[in-house]
Amino acid sequence: MEKAKLGKGEGIFNSVAVTALAIYVVFIVVIIGSVVVYTSPKLLLKGIIAPTTLFSIKLSLWTSVLTTILAILMSIPAGYVLSRYNFKGKAVVDVILDLPISLPPLIMGMCLLVFFSDRNPLGSWIQEHIIT
Repeated sequence: MEKAKLGKGEGIFNSVAVTALAIYVVFIVVIIGSVVVYTSPKLLLKGIIAPTTLFSIKLSLWTSVLTTILAILMSIPAGYVLSRYNFKGKAVVDVILDLPISLPPLIMGMCLLVFFSDRNPLGSWIQEHIIT
């Protein structure tokens, strides 16, 4: 298999891209390494196996699995309907489904906080009957 010859511009672009990747990887390694250097191994292990840390890990795993299952159960039928059928308002439904992806996570988090707040009737009902 023969390698294609690169033009002058492509070689420069590849060099810049590899350099940027190397800088990014070194940056991440330095950040992770600083956590290890900043504290003693004993204190680091103590923090990792703390009950609050383990609870956070279990909660994150549980919610990510539940969210994945719910996303699969909702998105496959929605995608099927949107790809197979034409109906009035299809473009509006498509835009509404794209909103969570196109909005920044901070805005979506704020929307969820407002939705689940006591000031929202549905949010207060959820707090009273589902979240105890």
